[in-house]
Amino acid sequence: MANTVYIIGHKNPDTDSIAAAVGYADLKRRTGMPQATPARLGDAWPETRYLLERFSVPEPTLLTDVYTRVGDVMNAHPQYLPTDATMRDAGAVIGEKRIVPIVDADCRLAGVVTLDDIAARYLREHDLASGAQSRIAVCSMVRTLDGELLAGDPDGDWQGRVWVGAMRTESMVTLVQPGDMVVVGDRERPQNAAIELGVGCLVVVGGIAPSAETIELARERNVRLISTPHDSYRVTRLLNLSVPVSEIMRRDAAYADLDDLAREAEETLSGRETVALPVVDADRRLVGIVSRGDLLRARGKGVILVDHNHSTQAVDGLEQAQLLEVVDHHNLGDLHTPEPIYMKLEPVGSTSTIVAELYQDAELEPAPPIAGLLAGGVVSDTLLFRSPTATQRDRAAGAWLAGLAGINLDELAQGMFRANSNYEHTTPQKLFASNLKVFEWGGHRVGIGQAETVDIAYFEQHAEEFREEMNRLKQAEGWDYSFFLATDILAQSSKMFLPGDGERGLALRAFGITATDGSVELPGVVSRKKQVVPPLARELT
Repeated sequence: MANTVYIIGHKNPDTDSIAAAVGYADLKRRTGMPQATPARLGDAWPETRYLLERFSVPEPTLLTDVYTRVGDVMNAHPQYLPTDATMRDAGAVIGEKRIVPIVDADCRLAGVVTLDDIAARYLREHDLASGAQSRIAVCSMVRTLDGELLAGDPDGDWQGRVWVGAMRTESMVTLVQPGDMVVVGDRERPQNAAIELGVGCLVVVGGIAPSAETIELARERNVRLISTPHDSYRVTRLLNLSVPVSEIMRRDAAYADLDDLAREAEETLSGRETVALPVVDADRRLVGIVSRGDLLRARGKGVILVDHNHSTQAVDGLEQAQLLEVVDHHNLGDLHTPEPIYMKLEPVGSTSTIVAELYQDAELEPAPPIAGLLAGGVVSDTLLFRSPTATQRDRAAGAWLAGLAGINLDELAQGMFRANSNYEHTTPQKLFASNLKVFEWGGHRVGIGQAETVDIAYFEQHAEEFREEMNRLKQAEGWDYSFFLATDILAQSSKMFLPGDGERGLALRAFGITATDGSVELPGVVSRKKQVVPPLARELT
């Protein structure tokens, strides 16, 4: 939806990131932003899935990017025509976009007709006299002439020469051949003479119905007899517009896919005569039309960031979006906006704490499932208030949320930690990527992963696999350094894995600890944000 406002955490989202997105989206909807939608930028952690299932909260929408796409800006209710429509039908609906899509019986795009196509065909009136025009369906001809079929077969089509019966009847019978069309006024003798000749169509103009005898004669000879309110001049002009659009449409015309980037559609339209493109889905069914005006007026998707404000951790395409707000508990990042926006950056242990306080500021209470999820976010990011980032505000928010959800925080934490320490269905590669953040200091790009566990033995057993994956990603992503923390929640310490000499040297300078086997013990270190990032940043800036 073009007006959706996505509330998104960081890439490789942790529990706090997803909980804050869900909670803040709920609060925004309840305070005047009905289009607020929680989203995530990756798979949920096992503990996050545990919380979502426990509290029966739907998993947020998975986004890959927020680039503006054709489907975001197109007109979803375009004028279109079937292949048996006439040129006159096309002219009536072509509108300011100067193009009308043509579809088959299954609404799949068959081609397009442009205003230039209609104009070029309309100017070829000599085709009617020469008999070189396309076959015209009788029903289409009658409709285009605003006429009434008084006799003859309504099915089938007609092709031939057109004669206006303005000459003497004696002259007319020497020129007209069977199968031709004769256009004549309120003159019974030439009308009957044309029928006797076996013309393919007799068109009586001026809105004056032929006599009953003439109608009966046409029925006997199986001659199509059409009465129309138009005069002879207009009839000959309208006949040319009875041609089916399938005869003049552009079958190989450009079109856009629903998921094409808006800038790609803009490039396609650049330099073309047409000002719009039909839009189709994966089955080539017509779903809309997008014009240059639509693309020029397009505004990026609305985005609110929670639990981060660094471009390296943000959703792809953020530069094309409308960044509306930031709610976070990290250091100030490198994002830029064209105008001032609402930002709330608080020195607390969890973004879920900030969201809980925003509910209180609005004098609202989250429903028990949302309260339970937010409580899980607080527990996760503060390690049940054991992290040095935990504050009294986190404890107060956790207690308030637990009361609303009717849960015990200690019991909740045990369930979460057990879920996060089940490695039966994962790998070291996935664990490293699942909670990975990339930082940039002094021109150096640093990837830092972290896993919180009650089973540190798993990480020690797979240490070499972790280091191999760290080196692989470092080379693939162009990082200068790569680190990984296995944080023992119960022991309140971390083991830092170091894949190379560069990391070992940096760790020695930042933490004063020498690594001998590709890892170092960091007693008392549990917070990447507060205890790992600052020392590394100081050494690299």
